[in-house]
Amino acid sequence: KEIYHHNGNAGLSIVETKVSDRSGLAIRKLTGDFKITPVSTSISNLELKTGNSELSGIIFARYQSLQKLIEEPSKTVVKLQLTNTIICLDDLVFFKNDLLEQEIISKNRHRKNVINLMAEGTIDNLSIKDFSLQTGNSTSLSIVGNVNGLPDSEKLFLDIAANRIITTSSDINSFITLPETINVPENIVLSG
Repeated sequence: KEIYHHNGNAGLSIVETKVSDRSGLAIRKLTGDFKITPVSTSISNLELKTGNSELSGIIFARYQSLQKLIEEPSKTVVKLQLTNTIICLDDLVFFKNDLLEQEIISKNRHRKNVINLMAEGTIDNLSIKDFSLQTGNSTSLSIVGNVNGLPDSEKLFLDIAANRIITTSSDINSFITLPETINVPENIVLSG
């Protein structure tokens, strides 16, 4: 670990660390270069592994001041790049147990989802340059677009275009329970 502080800037390079606690949270691996200045925060070479998920990439945030970040987080400029990130819903449920009340979460809590993301802009006007998801046995999607209104969920507006969506009826039935009156084709491919 290398820690520095100079002229209001601070940083930390973590070569590798592991953490676990009594509640069951375990970080199997954490590496990265963390930097903070009065007007920005960045994490590069990030690699975070829990018992079920793996996150790797770059996260950057720029703001006028720490006070402005607190007062108006929506105006924070961000750049996110996640590569081959594996998200298991079990890890999200660990922090917010009532997610299990949603069928799609409870049915798929052990499923591993592979995500790639490239996004930039302000929190309230985020441009999704590339988002891809692979889940289930053969489901994948690729989208681009804009996410507006965050962090206020009441103002949330999505303007997205699906480049390609591929799935199967067996995957759909494993994600959610459909009424018997709905028949889904065995293979679905959508492009747009």
